[in-house]
Amino acid sequence: MKVVDDLTLELTMSKAWSTFPNTLVGNIGSQVGYMSAPAMLASADGGRNPIGTGPFTFSEWVPDDHLTVVRNDNYWGTPAWLDTIVFKPIPDSTTRKAAMDAGDVDVYYTGSSSEIIEYQALQKDGKFNVAIGAPSEPDMVMFNTKSMPLDDVRVRRAIVMATDMSRVFDYLDATGVKQLTHGPYADTSFWYAKSNYPEFDIAGATKLIEEYVAEKGALPDIEFAGNQSPFLVGLQELYQSMWKDAGINVKIVSRAQAENITAVVGGKFQIIMWGGIGGGDPDDDYSDFHSGTGLNFSQFNTPEMDAALDKGRTLADADARKVQYDIVQQILGDGVPFLWAGTNQFGVISKPSVQALGSFTLPDGSAGQAITGGQFFLKDVWLKQ
Repeated sequence: MKVVDDLTLELTMSKAWSTFPNTLVGNIGSQVGYMSAPAMLASADGGRNPIGTGPFTFSEWVPDDHLTVVRNDNYWGTPAWLDTIVFKPIPDSTTRKAAMDAGDVDVYYTGSSSEIIEYQALQKDGKFNVAIGAPSEPDMVMFNTKSMPLDDVRVRRAIVMATDMSRVFDYLDATGVKQLTHGPYADTSFWYAKSNYPEFDIAGATKLIEEYVAEKGALPDIEFAGNQSPFLVGLQELYQSMWKDAGINVKIVSRAQAENITAVVGGKFQIIMWGGIGGGDPDDDYSDFHSGTGLNFSQFNTPEMDAALDKGRTLADADARKVQYDIVQQILGDGVPFLWAGTNQFGVISKPSVQALGSFTLPDGSAGQAITGGQFFLKDVWLKQ
């Protein structure tokens, strides 16, 4: 690592890494590091008082209550319009939506397609503004492949085979833009590769469970965790009813998402509603699939998949990279550590006075993607008086 000048840092790699720039600006799971200010590093409390280079600067953080940022008047690019933004965490989705409906908040972020279509109807009456992001990473169910009986691939395959995805889409896809997935990338994506990922086959699922029972005894009940959103609890219940038809009984556990994250990080789960994997550049998923990271929460890995992931990130040519990520998808399709439930859909709802939520201008003046995955950009947002 070499400091060239006040605005330039030169990094020398020990081996080729063609997508390294992506990892500096990607989602939290794919970022390998952050450029921290010297004052932050020197402070014992630097993590609670961040210093950045973005259009807003840190003002105040009260844990579990709010985070306040203010416009950065020394921002290197075009300055933001808003003076202050207050982020208010409201864990319960019903309470969060009620706050939007009552006008207690100005902006509301949702991954529920039924809510998006509800607010789109109200937008026609001028009551709300709605901005929708492009379909992104898939909805999914994640299996802990080290937890009995999910350590047996027959059980994982049976669960997927017992899932009628047409019923899942009917429940999830009120906006009609959800795309089918048989892996981490939409079937229409350049990166998609057909694999041995199971199709809906209730008879085949039942047969696999019967084989398991004949060999290992009765299949125990399995814990199926999700968050407390009534909409997602309803989805859990749909899965539960379908899997029961194949002889798979699950016990639904609903809790705050923070508790689910803690459970996943500690490996204290069996089946869980999850997300944040797939949809973008395949190297973004390196930490989710490789055995050498602490973020492979399904705990599924093989030496062959590790090798393909390692080689894929060294290649610059897209077609050559795709060969390696095709291998990854074949292994995932065989091992089934995830049930893929179609690309996700996010929307940002706001009061009519909030403008340009669907806009994001890049430094060179071109248009960027304002809403992507679980993120949206606020630099260009302004308020109409």
